[in-house]
Amino acid sequence: MTSTKALTDGDCPMASTVEPPTVGDCPKTGSIETPTDGTALREAGEEGSNAPVAGLVVIVLGLVFGLVLFGFSYLRYRTFKAHIHDLGLISQTLWSTLQGYPFRNSINPEIGYSANYLGNHFSPGLLAWLPVYALVGSPVALLLAQSFVLALGVWPFYRLCRDELDPWPAAALTGLWVIQPALWFSGLYDFHHETSCATLGLVVWLCHRRDRPFLMCLVLAFMASLKEHIPLLTAAFGVYLALFTQRRRLGVGIALVSVVYLALVMGLFVPYFNDTSSHSYFDRRYPHLGKSARDALVTCLTHPLDVLGFMATPRHLHYVTGLLAPWMFLPLLAPEVLLIPIPILFVNMQSRIEVSYDLGFYHSDTCLPWIGLAALLGFVRLRRLAPRLHRRWGPRLPIFLLAQAVFWHVTAQSAFLPGYRPPLSPLADHRDYRLTDHHRLIDRISAMIPREATLSVQTDLACFFTNRHGLYPFPHRMNDADFVLVDLTEPYGHRSEYRLFWLEYSFQTKASVYCQSVRRLFEDPGLVLVADEDGYLLFARRAGKGLPREPALARLEARCREWTRWTGRGYGYGRASSPIDGVEAAQ
Repeated sequence: MTSTKALTDGDCPMASTVEPPTVGDCPKTGSIETPTDGTALREAGEEGSNAPVAGLVVIVLGLVFGLVLFGFSYLRYRTFKAHIHDLGLISQTLWSTLQGYPFRNSINPEIGYSANYLGNHFSPGLLAWLPVYALVGSPVALLLAQSFVLALGVWPFYRLCRDELDPWPAAALTGLWVIQPALWFSGLYDFHHETSCATLGLVVWLCHRRDRPFLMCLVLAFMASLKEHIPLLTAAFGVYLALFTQRRRLGVGIALVSVVYLALVMGLFVPYFNDTSSHSYFDRRYPHLGKSARDALVTCLTHPLDVLGFMATPRHLHYVTGLLAPWMFLPLLAPEVLLIPIPILFVNMQSRIEVSYDLGFYHSDTCLPWIGLAALLGFVRLRRLAPRLHRRWGPRLPIFLLAQAVFWHVTAQSAFLPGYRPPLSPLADHRDYRLTDHHRLIDRISAMIPREATLSVQTDLACFFTNRHGLYPFPHRMNDADFVLVDLTEPYGHRSEYRLFWLEYSFQTKASVYCQSVRRLFEDPGLVLVADEDGYLLFARRAGKGLPREPALARLEARCREWTRWTGRGYGYGRASSPIDGVEAAQ
């Protein structure tokens, strides 16, 4: 049975109505006859008895989701699927901050970015994760924190569903929230502090519904501090409040403060912390819109058809479908709520870096709560828009929604990463997460490199060496780093399709460039080979003879000859170029 109760919204007068008010809607004044038969009493009793059980199921669901997500995130890290961008970069930035060098890193300057993280992405809210990193001092702590922050989102979403639905339909929709593919992809792809917005957005809406504007504004302010483009979302939320609720003054205030903050970030803060003239936020991501936020706004106003045409591609359609289809496109029935994430979707889909609008990456994280809330509102409105359908199928609709969401979870995949699916999908290649002796050997290799030494390291190995000041993505700084570490083993060697792509994706550079760079290591008279084991090659810059080079060089040449015979799609980003063949895209 679907409940006809709803929370008292601070925007709306207390009233009864025949039709139940929905999320964000103000009820119409009116009256309703109070049922006096025993059926209503029995239904109320059943609802009350089911509520604790359904709530417990949701709590267990959240715990299981957090544990499973962390398990796969940890295995992804341990099997060299995480990269220097962004797990390695953010981990080193937090470690440097703990050492007294706030937001410093040695990674970005090698690819043309600022050594100060705030000069690349203005994210002062990253400091919220500093205590987590201080406790453990490992990227694993960040992966654990991210998994359980996302898991916490099930409770506010369930409470919002309970405002409109009976316990079990609310629990079913919460299950849909958990299995949506975009949430899994966002939680799996390294660590990103802004991914927490998937939960924080739900907290904002819950505060709005519970009439707690002060706490709501605090959470919005924290969200805006997580990345430079999120003020666009908080401004859109302010517009929603101003247009569709009674909190017009508060909405206008939030929108104005967000716009002013965004202008300060893009016009003052990012340029101030950017210590290189070669990096331009707009040049690399939005060259077709202009060189500044002002240019982009002018382009959007004067050439709207060209701007919209940029997003009219099959890959853009795949992205939007992947976000809405798991909810059976119900968010389209609540366009006023769907207005809130539109600026973020627009920013993602206007990027020249294609992974910005790919479901398999993390860039949709800030949009997810608003899409989910719009789906909830759309589901409630369906009762009014299709009363016959609801009377006949109403109790079964949440189960049907959950079933079709499972279908999308099973079949969803990244458009950029071929064959990459959510790990619970039976179609996923679970060998991606298989931990082997080769992976465990990295612990012994890392013990051979002093923490104070500088290191040029293959990008898929970098996350094991983040607690040092001199960490560089190979082949950068290989001519003067104290140590150089590469691994000739393919992390995705078990994949029979798109082998060239997965090889170059793990190297974050072309196979030919990688081979040429490793050959130069053997030719450098200042380097000695100190470890040659199971594909790992560790060079140290010191005097001495070291291990024999000929066997390792022969294996390298054999691998390179094999790689050059591979054909098909290689690694690269169709609409953008990058200092090292697209490594910037993960940022």
